[in-house]
Amino acid sequence: MELSDTQERDVIKGLMGIVASETEEALRMHGRLVVEGLLGCSPDEANSVILDLEARSLIGIDITRGGELDQRKDMPRAKFFWVRRSTNI
Repeated sequence: MELSDTQERDVIKGLMGIVASETEEALRMHGRLVVEGLLGCSPDEANSVILDLEARSLIGIDITRGGELDQRKDMPRAKFFWVRRSTNI
């Protein structure tokens, strides 16, 4: 699915707006739903759009650090989130 520059920008902004998830799978599912909503496309097309943006290094997935090793405190779980890899958009 070919996107206009505006659509591509909107998709990237939409992905950046997703809150961090506890699994990469959950983050990808939320990303797919955002793309489907923005473009009115099928789940397969949404996945293709995300994979294309990743392949072109415009977006990626990163993970937060786990936290301090302090037995007196609960350790925060690492979270996955979308990051913008390119500043061209």
